Amino acid sequence: MKHHFYLLLIVVFMSTLQAQTIALNSGWNLIGLNQELTLLELEAQMEVDNLNIIQGESTIFNRSYVENNLTYLNDFIKFEMGKGYWINVNHSVTLTFEPKTLYGLQTTRLKEGWNLISPLQPLSLEEIKNQLGEEQILVIQNGSKTYQKAYVDKNLSFLNDFTAFELGDGYWVKVASDVNLANHFIEESFLDSIFTQFNVGSGGSNAFDFSSTLSTTPIWLNSIDLIMDSNIENNDYYKNITNFNGTAFDELQQYLVNGKFIMLWMTKNWKESWFSILKIQEAMDEGYIPVFIYWYFGDELFDSMPTAEEIDAYSVNNQKLADFLKQLNGKKFLIMEPEFNGNTALSFDENQVEFASILSKAIDIVKQENNNTFFSLCMTDLGRRGVNIIQSDCGYEHCALGDQHTWAKSDLIYETLSDQIDFVSFQEMVGEFSRDPFNSGGWSTPNPKAYTNEEIGIDYLAQRISNFSAFLNDRYQKPVFLPYMTIPTATWQDTNQNNVIENSEINSSGWNDKAEQTYKNLSEMKEELQNNGLFGFAPMALFDDPKHDLGGYQYFMQNEYHFGIIETSAVGGVDSYYNGDITFK
Repeated sequence: MKHHFYLLLIVVFMSTLQAQTIALNSGWNLIGLNQELTLLELEAQMEVDNLNIIQGESTIFNRSYVENNLTYLNDFIKFEMGKGYWINVNHSVTLTFEPKTLYGLQTTRLKEGWNLISPLQPLSLEEIKNQLGEEQILVIQNGSKTYQKAYVDKNLSFLNDFTAFELGDGYWVKVASDVNLANHFIEESFLDSIFTQFNVGSGGSNAFDFSSTLSTTPIWLNSIDLIMDSNIENNDYYKNITNFNGTAFDELQQYLVNGKFIMLWMTKNWKESWFSILKIQEAMDEGYIPVFIYWYFGDELFDSMPTAEEIDAYSVNNQKLADFLKQLNGKKFLIMEPEFNGNTALSFDENQVEFASILSKAIDIVKQENNNTFFSLCMTDLGRRGVNIIQSDCGYEHCALGDQHTWAKSDLIYETLSDQIDFVSFQEMVGEFSRDPFNSGGWSTPNPKAYTNEEIGIDYLAQRISNFSAFLNDRYQKPVFLPYMTIPTATWQDTNQNNVIENSEINSSGWNDKAEQTYKNLSEMKEELQNNGLFGFAPMALFDDPKHDLGGYQYFMQNEYHFGIIETSAVGGVDSYYNGDITFK
């Protein structure tokens, strides 16, 4: 299923080095897994026709219902923590999943009578008895082993062969009255837990403006609903989106729910009304981490350093941000000034010292009221990329694999802020055409440049990301994050050689294969990436935005409209809003 590859990548990256497996035999299996694996993910791991039935205590999926147009009878969506399930398959298959990391006290509620559960941790029969009381436990039964109090009462204990709960198994448990089974887990520091895992993010915007069938006013689809609303295809408000494909949105949601980071951009003129504190908090309560990408100075840094008045305005904005963040209860990330390392900030040591001072004060302002916020500074990869550029200061066989000389130019800023940042970040944005970096043209009169694969080094991008991660991790001794990356999928061929991009010369899917191959390479390198200090990444855009940076600098020119991993029928540079007929690239 090639067109699902980008989103399947989210599932692949969620399977870390600690992935576990469950072997399913042909026929019936009683199992449980401590991960919210969805139906879509199950079918991705086995042939669709191999899965016949999933039966929980109160939910079901039956393949025959689908085949007989009775899909409405199916209500199974995903495995739930602590619950057991019967699953029937045609032939043997192995499920792979990453169990959720649990901390502190977690309880399994058992109601009087029968309960179909999955243990959160291994517990011996004696430990269970000590917790619940021997008189409470009437029956414990899995697919092959049993414990029955009646056997004990009748001096037939030799018939009992159940000795302990085992992870991955499901159990029928009958108790005499309502009771809670306690599971105690060792607390782990937040930083240790998040920086030693590998997770992915999504979002890119607090909300997406889709065209409406009701009026010219757009319908705003909240990015957190896109992740957490398991019934999004039936949302009465979102159904009014033009060409709304509920099935595709449901499928997208089932992928995105497995991420960890919710990416939220805050530009210079951000307003609190753009964000829903309530929805962000709901996501945080479910274990998601909001990542605020604070892009205040933005492309203006390419032209000049901030003036005294601009620095004062920035400080006011910092306080506004601090007041906003303190309304959120829990851990959050703040990425300071992505793409800061343009020519101006790095041109002289004095500029680096000045810019580090500006950021240092900003971090202090925010941190003073937000001790549970973790900070980073994000550079852009401005290094040489040509396969045929072979220079020793790049540090690799050729410069498509990396450019350590350019990467090190931000040293003074990073070293100055070392005690104030918790991790380092970088971004990757690579397109087949863009402004000419050596002759970019004016703000509204750009000079375009198209690259060959060898000039831009696209076939080596995944390895370059790994090398960049290792470089930053080794140099600054901090975890590394890739908060956004994009591979714009359009290509341009200047057929009339007038050095002007015309719509007829653009192939909107010309680089789909390059983007797909890069993400595939990254998925196959996840162990290497994690060993090199990278703890996560996120695509910059879920959807192609038909007006991305319209009126702005638009470094990637018309390719700005092809940043997403999902496309719609909206026309870049023409339409104002997304359409609901989303298609996975």
